[in-house]
Formats: sequence, structure tokens, C-alpha cells
Amino acid sequence: LVDHLGLTKNVAMGNQQAIDRTLSKLESAVLELLSNEPLHVDSLHEASKLEMAEINSALLFLEVKGLIKNVGAANYVKR
Repeated sequence: LVDHLGLTKNVAMGNQQAIDRTLSKLESAVLELLSNEPLHVDSLHEASKLEMAEINSALLFLEVKGLIKNVGAANYVKR
């Protein structure tokens, strides 16, 4: 799956443009709300006005892509 999505190559190369092309609009919107400071999923929900299922889906894919990290208790940070 990772190779199929081209994630290994993109992340390993650190090519931001290649990574940006692999993000959906939803993933991009969620990623923009995150920083180096932990942000709880409920705060993401309030700030984005997205459905919780959409947020959870975006968080999952962003984590798989290595762009964010779950630091515990449903808090996320950018990597």
C-alpha cells in the first residue's frame, strides 16, 4: 500500500512538493491546523468544522504518511 501510494519515495526524499501532491484537500486542511504543539482531536473538530469521521480519516492517513504523530490521549503534532 505504501509503495502503491508512492509514500516511501516521497517521504524518504523529503520532497515537500511530492508529499503535497499525495495529500487530499481534507488532509491538507487538517495538517494546516496542526503545529509542534499538541492539539486534541476535539479542538481540530471545533476549528475545522469538519465531521469527526473526516478528521479521524485524515489523521490516520497523515500519520501513515509520516507527517503527524499521535502523542497520546488523542493529541497530534506535526513531525
